[in-house]
Amino acid sequence: RNDKDDYEEYQRKEVGNIGEKLVRSELKQLEAVGYAVINGAALKYKGVVKEYDHIVIGRNGMVIIETKAFGMTDGRPAKAELVIGAGDKWTIRRNGNVRELKSPTEQILEEKTLMENVISSCPVKIHMVLALSNSQITVKKNIKLPYDVVRIDSLLEHIRTYHDRLTKTDKMDILKDIDKSRVN
Repeated sequence: RNDKDDYEEYQRKEVGNIGEKLVRSELKQLEAVGYAVINGAALKYKGVVKEYDHIVIGRNGMVIIETKAFGMTDGRPAKAELVIGAGDKWTIRRNGNVRELKSPTEQILEEKTLMENVISSCPVKIHMVLALSNSQITVKKNIKLPYDVVRIDSLLEHIRTYHDRLTKTDKMDILKDIDKSRVN
């Protein structure tokens, strides 16, 4: 890519990539104890393609994780405050500046819907998590969201709180369905 064309957008994407790498590194710990972790999968269902940052499947459930690097500076954690307000309005406060963010709700719900269609052989509850890769961000949530918002430093603990019961066969069926739908 030519980062001179739109340097700000380039920087934002690079920080996002760093955030995803940080979450990927955390999730490796789950693989060591039997979870299946898929990073960066693009899945297709009826002509629609969605990219998933992380998919985690364990005996306690299935989790789709969307990663955001809100408030990070040059790919490093930085003090910031994320406010999620009425009407699904998202703002970030950092260094005395307030900036509006695009809500990830629509994206997360679209990913969930596509995944529900993909894993047709094993209907299972899909837990949706927005992982904040900035370990120094604080979150003020003034509305109920249809997914969990979790900082990276409590992500693994949060995933372990789910109490669904998936058998090894369920896990394998889900992985086969995902594999059939992958485009990458």
